[in-house]
This record gives sequence, C-alpha cells and structure tokens, in this order.
Amino acid sequence: MRAALVVVMAAAMSSACAPMFSPYGAGRGGWARKAAPDPAGDLSAPVGRWDNLMMLPKNASVRVLRMDGSQAEGDLVRATTDAVRLTVASGEVDIPAAEVMRVDRVNPSNRRRQILSGVAHGIGFVGFMGLLAGDPPPARLYAAGAIAGAEAGIHAGGPAGPQTIYLAPQVRRQ
Repeated sequence: MRAALVVVMAAAMSSACAPMFSPYGAGRGGWARKAAPDPAGDLSAPVGRWDNLMMLPKNASVRVLRMDGSQAEGDLVRATTDAVRLTVASGEVDIPAAEVMRVDRVNPSNRRRQILSGVAHGIGFVGFMGLLAGDPPPARLYAAGAIAGAEAGIHAGGPAGPQTIYLAPQVRRQ
C-alpha cells in the first residue's frame, strides 16, 4: 500500500512539470497558452484606451499621473468619458480626462492571504493522503505540507507591481 501511495504522490507532484518537457508546451508554440502582453514592454495596448479605466470596479486602487507631472493615488469612485473621480487621503478629487497622462492599477498586497491559503492547502493535502493510506501522518509531515503550501502560496500571486491600464494617445515611446 505504501508503494502505491509513493507512486501516486510522485505522479501527482510531477504532472505540473509535463509542459516544461514537452516540445509543444512552455511557450514554444502549439497549444501552449501565450502570456499576456507586458504593459512595461508593449505600450501599444493601453494607448488611448480610456475604457480600460471605465471598466474597473469601484474602489480599485489606481495611480494617476497628470500631464503636469503631479500624481494622485487612491481608490476609484467612478470614471466617465470626461473625468475620473478618486478618493484620496484628503477626500474626493475629480481629474479631467484631458489632464490624465497615465493610469496604473495598483495591486493591493494580499500576500498574507495567499500564504495562509497555501498553508491550509498543504496541510489538507497531507491529511488527504493520510486518509488514502489509512494511517494518520506524523506531525512532521503536516509541518512539511504547511511549508510546501506556504511556498506555493507565495508564488501563486498575480503580477507584482502596478499595471498600466491607460496611456494618453499623445504620449509615445521615442
């Protein structure tokens, strides 16, 4: 029974590496999923796309760079075709669309939630494997599952840093 458990665990843990060794996976074409365009490298995607700002949910954290170089960072109240309204530290502020050079969405840090979720999944996986084996695992295996889950939770997050969602049409990379 233990030999079958080891084989099942090895197969489950190595299945995520299969696309890396496949000639069709890991970004080499074929059926592999293409990565989203990097806003820092390709500025053609957000240029002139004010609708990206209008589609953001209420209370999304954004950073607005104005044409004069000043910045406003806060939570989005609403965006219309003419202006964007933010809640900043001093209250609400309206910024006309003509004064906006760039808008970045700031990802709130939920790193702690991701780590705790990974810990819970790691402990749950060890408990599940113990149920399959018929013996309760020792505490050190639960600790190992928690550590492995925390590591997976750290890397499960989205893109780090702000994402450019709007760039004024008159701003071009030279």
